[in-house]
Amino acid sequence: MLTKDVLVLNADAAAVDSHERLLASVPAPLLRSFSQRLLGPLADYDARRGAELLPTLKSFLACDGSWSACASQLYVHVNTVRYRISRIEALTGRDLSALPDRVDFFLALRGALPVTPWAMRWPASRSRRTRRCA
Repeated sequence: MLTKDVLVLNADAAAVDSHERLLASVPAPLLRSFSQRLLGPLADYDARRGAELLPTLKSFLACDGSWSACASQLYVHVNTVRYRISRIEALTGRDLSALPDRVDFFLALRGALPVTPWAMRWPASRSRRTRRCA
């Protein structure tokens, strides 16, 4: 027998057709916790060292994991991107060559934008131009 709660849940589930809607349905404290746990070490490292790990991560994901496209977008050498990605992996214990870890980072970055203080100024405006991935 179907209850009213099950029908409402199924109707709500049918409305979720994108990651934006899925993220919007997650309670803000839970989303903030997820984002801070995953991105917090990177934000702290960036604040201490100016390493630009968060902008690099965002660009790397936007470029579908292409080292050269990411380097071109950021106007840095490809080895700089490789070094930054290795720092991200070391600080988080994640592997950016693995799809589940990429999805976690993608969702954390999307979820972090409205709720974390450092996200309001990220990506930082830079004196250098930035390119878009093709």
